[in-house]
Amino acid sequence: MRMFENRFLPIAAMLVNNHSLSVDIINKPKFVDSIKNLEELVLDRRFDAIATEVFSRKNYQSMAEKIRSIDTLYEIFLETKAVLDLLENKQELKNNFHLMRDYQTAKMEGEMGSFDRHSKVAFVGSGPFPSTAIAYHRTFGCQITGVDYNPEAVMLADKMLNRLGLEGSIWSVSCAGEDFDYSGFSHVVLAGIAEPKEEILEQIYQTTNSNIRVVSRTTDGLRQFFYKPVKETGNFIQVDKVVDENNIFYSILLVPKN
Repeated sequence: MRMFENRFLPIAAMLVNNHSLSVDIINKPKFVDSIKNLEELVLDRRFDAIATEVFSRKNYQSMAEKIRSIDTLYEIFLETKAVLDLLENKQELKNNFHLMRDYQTAKMEGEMGSFDRHSKVAFVGSGPFPSTAIAYHRTFGCQITGVDYNPEAVMLADKMLNRLGLEGSIWSVSCAGEDFDYSGFSHVVLAGIAEPKEEILEQIYQTTNSNIRVVSRTTDGLRQFFYKPVKETGNFIQVDKVVDENNIFYSILLVPKN
């Protein structure tokens, strides 16, 4: 425990005590290094055994909530910049880090969920840079609707999709995941940052049928410093799981109980 604390606490202090959470943080080496160092730390399996003890303490629970919020904002800033650079022709899509990172995960998730060209997929928490949606479409040929509560993210995503000529295959809508009507979809994917997952799952159950397949990204152990785990699946049961060791999260496949 002491070895973990000696590494974790300085990193957490740098992140939690950073009061200038403007878009400039993506260009601050100390902040960016702290995020990377924390990712490396939580991926270190040597510390898995102490995860239960860590998250039983209120101070760590509080730090986890703050770090999740900070990391989500950081990811949104990164994605927004990536979209703006693409729209301004400063970066080619084929060289984009976000898309390359997501292709392997998307392939694993799609194969687990049996995606194909006939699938209609709702991706909840799609953000301004719908890299996962693009990866699903290019890998499996399926149609994707990105769902995001932030209208600015949806506007940016639409501009990017139009720029890439994908507006006829991938759409974006502004709606909270727990309010969206999922009828007509064969699959739903919940991003790691999509919350509240329990309420979203209930909405999926209420608006779809017994054939629906849900891929939910979740986490465990010390990786909970980045994403909240899915603890209650309600009317769904887990039937499969895939793990990409290069990601903080892993993905589970859920189907209706009845």
